[in-house]
Order: sequence, then structure tokens, then C-alpha cells
Amino acid sequence: MDLVIYFMKMAAITLLDILELAFLLRAIFSWIPMDENAFTELLYRLTEPLILPVRKLLYKINFLQDFPLDISFLLTSMLLLIARFGLAATL
Repeated sequence: MDLVIYFMKMAAITLLDILELAFLLRAIFSWIPMDENAFTELLYRLTEPLILPVRKLLYKINFLQDFPLDISFLLTSMLLLIARFGLAATL
């Protein structure tokens, strides 16, 4: 049973690593002016469902409605890092 839990944790860590890479690539590609292509659309499809709930929650804070930076992107990527480190610490 412990082996199954170990492999499930490793699979979750791998998934979180892939999401972290997708977040990094999305951030980098947002700085480069280019037309949309299949790869950037894939990045948005992977990351946007995670960012959207955080964005909606932060939008309820009046101060952040007109804030020029996308705090939801930063907060979501930090939450992914925390989750990954939390899982890795239990191995």
C-alpha cells in the first residue's frame, strides 16, 4: 500500500512540475510579441483554469481591481510551488 501512495505522490509532483513549466513558458511568451499558435493556446488551456478562480477571488478586493499587474497569475504559481514542496516533503 505504501508503494501505491508513493507512486501517486510522485505522479502528483510530476503533474505539478509540468504545470509550473507551463506557467513559466506562458510568462515568457507573454513578453514576446507573436501571433497565437497551437503551443501558446495549449499553454493557456493548461493554466487558465487554475488562474481563473484565483482571479475571480482577487477581483472581489476593490484595491486589486485596477492593479496593473496580474497578481492572480503570481499567486496561483506560488500556490502550485507550495503544493509541490508540501508533497515532496512527505516523501
